[in-house]
Amino acid sequence: MLDTNRSVGALAAEHPRLRAVLEELGIDYCCSGNRNLADAAAAEGLPIQRVMAEIARSPEAAGSRGAGWVDKPLAQIIDHIAGRHRAVSLESLARGAVLFELIAEAKLLGPERLRAGRALLACIDNPLCRRLAAHLQEVERDLHEAMNLENFVLYPRGIELEDQLLSAPVPLHA
Repeated sequence: MLDTNRSVGALAAEHPRLRAVLEELGIDYCCSGNRNLADAAAAEGLPIQRVMAEIARSPEAAGSRGAGWVDKPLAQIIDHIAGRHRAVSLESLARGAVLFELIAEAKLLGPERLRAGRALLACIDNPLCRRLAAHLQEVERDLHEAMNLENFVLYPRGIELEDQLLSAPVPLHA
């Protein structure tokens, strides 16, 4: 069972499968992840009972830590963030650019609408627009995961390590 008094960012870091439920509900677990689950739900206008019901429908979301990053060595976490997320981000940007270009070539949206924040809603019935919208959601999920790992695993562990090093006695050489 989840401790709803813990920060939603820490919960997402400890239970990586919980991220999918939080994403579906629109609950921010990376940038504003310091709030507890009830406060994070309230910020999205969601009753905590509904959030808990969604988590209960997906029991693996609050299951064991499994493939979480909380206990992994810092070097492995850094390699994962720097390697995987950078590669995925570069690939995602390239794929997104191609999809935008295809939409522009098909004249589904004029240039002024492509620059608008909600331009895809104007052509969402088109398969290319749906592919681009799905792609952008995938990029967003990937960025959320990277920010969650940085904010709630990497940085706190790095600060803890620094504190330990700074408080350790320094040997004096004669």
